[in-house]
Amino acid sequence: MHADSAQEFQREEFFNTHAAGWEARNYPPEKLRQVDQLMSSLPLAQAEVIIDVGCGEGVLQPYCANTPARMQHCWRLTRRLTCCSASWPGFPHVRTYQARAESMPLTDASADMVICFSAFPHIGDKQAAAREFYRILRPTGRAYVLHIDGREKLNQLHDSHHAVEGDHLPCPTGMSIIFTTAGFTSIEAHEGPRSLLFLRCQKMSAAMKKAAVFLWLVLLFCSTASQAADAVRVVAGTSLISDIVADLTQNRCEILTLNQGSSCPGHENASTGDYVFAARANLLLIHPFQRNLQQVSAMLAAVDNPKLKVAEVSPRNSWLIPQVQKQAVNEISRRAGGHCPRTCTGHTAQGSPADATHRRG
Repeated sequence: MHADSAQEFQREEFFNTHAAGWEARNYPPEKLRQVDQLMSSLPLAQAEVIIDVGCGEGVLQPYCANTPARMQHCWRLTRRLTCCSASWPGFPHVRTYQARAESMPLTDASADMVICFSAFPHIGDKQAAAREFYRILRPTGRAYVLHIDGREKLNQLHDSHHAVEGDHLPCPTGMSIIFTTAGFTSIEAHEGPRSLLFLRCQKMSAAMKKAAVFLWLVLLFCSTASQAADAVRVVAGTSLISDIVADLTQNRCEILTLNQGSSCPGHENASTGDYVFAARANLLLIHPFQRNLQQVSAMLAAVDNPKLKVAEVSPRNSWLIPQVQKQAVNEISRRAGGHCPRTCTGHTAQGSPADATHRRG
């Protein structure tokens, strides 16, 4: 048997074995007062259909008895549902379903409120359950995940028994991520003064969703357009050049390096991605010897980019010599000054391009 299946079987056996009298054993008067505090904060009177996920014996049923809401209990364990039905006879507006929280036999947009009280840690796929909550809720419907025990205490308690070991309640941030990913908005998740966890989230109406999508597209377009307008792209012949450009522009340029320090310039071929980048680049900075290399000449011949300016950086001798590197920095600064943002053009003053050698040396 698969490990997950074995864990699921043990969990179901545990709850079925302890089903009878569960609420009496686990909800003394003090805890029921906490439940009352939680439930009194919910807008139950505004809901016509309430789904109680993981209902147990129906501890929440009394709070809906005096409301017009139709209570529908969902739980996957037969014995717990039998106890629930037996506890509240004579309530025609109450229905029970044996189902998993991840896949409930309810139609889309059929409920006004989903309440999951003291059961969320035992749901195997919490993300799938959140999506299911979203599916069955009507537009502007609300979902609540409620606990009266602190998260750390609850998780430690579960880990102390092999049948429910690992059945953890996520932190408020984790809960927010789960329900945001499922599509919910107006999410409020926090641990209260009595270490209870309270999560409330709302399903967007169709109009709200359209407005949100439209706003998101507008913001995305504006952001993309702004980035495209501001982006400066430089193709550097070697890592010697690209390092200096990055220093001078404070990493505000997009830089493509044709030849890394460990490669041989005469044996490198440009990739398709290199051609795409060069087609949108503003500046190509190369060493004089690279002008006739197949890698560069083929790129220039293939790329139709009238905005691409080609400039050679020609200091002689080794660039590892500080004075030679200063010459290279100053030359790159002059040639890139009209293309790259925040590129200095001074030569000897404090903060000039020549000072880049001290940062790089």
